[in-house]
Amino acid sequence: MTLNVEETLAVSVSAEAVWNVLKDFSSVQNYSMGVKSTQILEGPSTGLGCRRRCHFYDKTSVIEEITQYKEGESFRMQLSEYSLPMQSLEAFLRVVPNGAGQSKVSMGIDYLPKGGAFGRFFGQYLMKPMLRKMLRKNLLGLAYYAKTQKIIVDQLPSANELKTTIGI
Repeated sequence: MTLNVEETLAVSVSAEAVWNVLKDFSSVQNYSMGVKSTQILEGPSTGLGCRRRCHFYDKTSVIEEITQYKEGESFRMQLSEYSLPMQSLEAFLRVVPNGAGQSKVSMGIDYLPKGGAFGRFFGQYLMKPMLRKMLRKNLLGLAYYAKTQKIIVDQLPSANELKTTIGI
């Protein structure tokens, strides 16, 4: 049974500004604290079929391939070559206009833990809350970077700066 976790954040950043960051598939290290660098692999550099390898600060990496793509709206990725105890792992990102200069941005993960019943328990009650926190941090980093073009390195700006910059 596949598990799902999703976070949505309403921000004072236009959907166009957020999408301009998302469509640059090599830019995730600018807004995701755990990603040290990315490398576009063979194939297209954006859109359907684009593949990247994300290198993390903990010296692990993952390959992400865009399997569904709606220009200006959303994409879904299949993840592979990861070190997590998962049978399968997919992620999606979506941005929807929410008024003048505002948007709702969503990130989600569909995952199937290894380990049968124990794995499902672990995935539901221990991993899901951790993934939810990670998704929220990535959404905050994405919105902040889309608004300011300031790179997120190892921590998010203060809650006050996030509130005044992206209106959370």
